[in-house]
Amino acid sequence: DHRTASCDPSNFLVMIKAGATRKYHTRREVWRNSTCPELYRNNSVRYRFMLGMPAHEMIDPASHNQHKRSNLDEIEDMGRMEKEASEYRDMEFLPL
Repeated sequence: DHRTASCDPSNFLVMIKAGATRKYHTRREVWRNSTCPELYRNNSVRYRFMLGMPAHEMIDPASHNQHKRSNLDEIEDMGRMEKEASEYRDMEFLPL
């Protein structure tokens, strides 16, 4: 029946808003160590943390700063996030 198939929890993905800086890493660790991931798994619900690329200064999306380069903090954040993403496999990077 198409009505019950659409309510199957495995058809859904819960996206948890997260940031790129260290404080968000700590928040993800707290969440991972809570009962939430197990509850989601037990109910066939998938989850992912959604993140954009690290930015430590305001970026005007209307400006045309093609020459803009990541600063050292942003590069370090990305390195930490790549390591965390490969370890936990629960992060999605969204192009912004």
